[in-house]
Amino acid sequence: MNKATVAIIGGGFCGTVAAIRFLTAARKGGPSLPFGSKLVLIEPQRAGEGLAYRQGPECWRLNVPAERMSAFPERPDDFLSWARGRNPLVQGSDFLPRAWYGDYLSERLEIAKQKSPRWLTFERLRTRAIGLEVDDGRARIRLLDGEVVEAERVLIANGNSPSAASLPGVDGAVDNPWDLRWTENLPTYVPRVLLVGTGLTMIDMALAINARRQDTRILAISRHGLLPQPYEGTASDGAAPADLGALLARGPLSRRLGRFREAVAASGGNWRAGIQQLRGAMPRLWAAAPRRLRRRFLRHLRAHWDVHRHRVPQKTLERIEAMKARRKLEVEAGRLVSSRRIKGGIVVSWRPRGSDEVRETLVDAVVNVTGPDANPARSACPLVQSLVEQGLCEPDGLGLGWGTDADGRLYDAHGNASQVLYYAGPLLRARHWEATAVPELREHVQRTTTVIASSLATATGSTLRRLAAPLFGRESAAF
Repeated sequence: MNKATVAIIGGGFCGTVAAIRFLTAARKGGPSLPFGSKLVLIEPQRAGEGLAYRQGPECWRLNVPAERMSAFPERPDDFLSWARGRNPLVQGSDFLPRAWYGDYLSERLEIAKQKSPRWLTFERLRTRAIGLEVDDGRARIRLLDGEVVEAERVLIANGNSPSAASLPGVDGAVDNPWDLRWTENLPTYVPRVLLVGTGLTMIDMALAINARRQDTRILAISRHGLLPQPYEGTASDGAAPADLGALLARGPLSRRLGRFREAVAASGGNWRAGIQQLRGAMPRLWAAAPRRLRRRFLRHLRAHWDVHRHRVPQKTLERIEAMKARRKLEVEAGRLVSSRRIKGGIVVSWRPRGSDEVRETLVDAVVNVTGPDANPARSACPLVQSLVEQGLCEPDGLGLGWGTDADGRLYDAHGNASQVLYYAGPLLRARHWEATAVPELREHVQRTTTVIASSLATATGSTLRRLAAPLFGRESAAF
C-alpha cells in the first residue's frame, strides 16, 4: 500500500494532537504515513477546543500548572514557551485560563500544517461524522453534509459527551451544563439553583453562575459531599511512599486501602506523592483487577480518588470557600429523591447522607453536574449509535467507555480488535483508568498514531521516508 487515507473524527485535544503527530512524523524520523497519503480531520468547531478548552469565563482555569501542560512529552516546556509568547510574565506554576490551551493546540496545528511534507495531503472538514461502515478493510464515513469519506484507518477521537447521565426521578434537569444559555432562563430576583454533583464540573458551574448572577443561591449535593482537594506545590514534595504498584497488587479492596494508608503514614503523611506514584501504577492494577473489585472501587472509593487525584488551583478553591462564607453556595452530602414542578419553580426532595429525613428545597433550576456520561450505550451521538448497532465496537460493561486493546484498536461485539478503527480519548478509562488528563492522553495519542502509521507502512513507503527525511533539515523551535 503506497498511498492511504487516515481519517480523524474529533478535533479536541486527542484529535488535534494526533493530526499534529501525523503531519510532523516524517520530519522527526519516526513512523510516518506512506508516501502520497492523505490525512482528514473531521471537526465542526475550531480544532483544539473540544469540550474542555472552549471559550468560557476567565474563572475557568486549567487544574495543572503551565509547566506540566505540554501536549508533547518529548518537549515538556512547549506550552509554557507558547504561553510566555502571549504574556512574558507567565510562570511555570501558574494555572492559566483553559481557553488559552485551546488557542495553543490550534496554533500548533497550523504550524504543523505549514511544515508538513508536500507529499502528505491534509484536509480539514468542518462537519460532523454521523455514521460509519467497514467493508473489506476500508471505512466509509458518512458526514452530516451528505458527503462520504473513505479511509483505510480511522482514529475516533470524539472525547467526553457534554451531557451527564440522566438523573432518575427528575424531569427537566439541565443535563448539558456547559451550554450556559440555561442561565438566561433564571428569574430576575435571587435565583435558586440545585447542582447535583460536587466535583470539578460543579466548581466550574458555580463559578460561572456567580460570575453572571452574583445574587444566585446554590445548593450542591452529592453522595459523599466531597470537594476536590487544592493543588498545593508539587506531588513530589517530600518522601514518596514505598513501591505502591507492588504493594497494592493483591488482596481485597479494603486490605489494599489499608496498605496505602500505612505507606502514606510511613512516608510522613505525604498523600500527594502517594497518589502521584499510584497514578502511574493504576493502569496495570486496573487491568489486573477482576470486575467485582472494579465495581467495589467505583462504588466506594471513586469519589475519594477523584477529589485527591483531580485537584484544583488553590485560588479557585478559595473562591468557592468565599461563596460558601457568603452563603451563596452550600455543599451537602445527600441523595436526590425526586422533584416536581410547581408554579414558583421546582420542589426537589433529597435525603442527607446517614439520615432518614427527606428535605424539600424550592429551586429555579436543577443542573446535572455529575460529569460527562462515559457509557457509549447511552450516547445520543449518531456516530456512536451507528458503531454500537453494527457491532463495530463494544461498550465497557461498567459504563466507563470503549473496549480497546493496548494500542487503541476498538474491540467489536465479538471481542476482536479492529484493524481499521482506533480510539484515543477519555473513554480509554475502561481499559487504563488513567485517561482523562493531558499527561496520560498525550501518551495514548503518541502510541496509537505510531501504531496506525506502522500498520500502513510498506517497504516502498519506508524507503522513501528514509530518503526524504534529510530534506527537511533540523526541526524548528516548535517542532
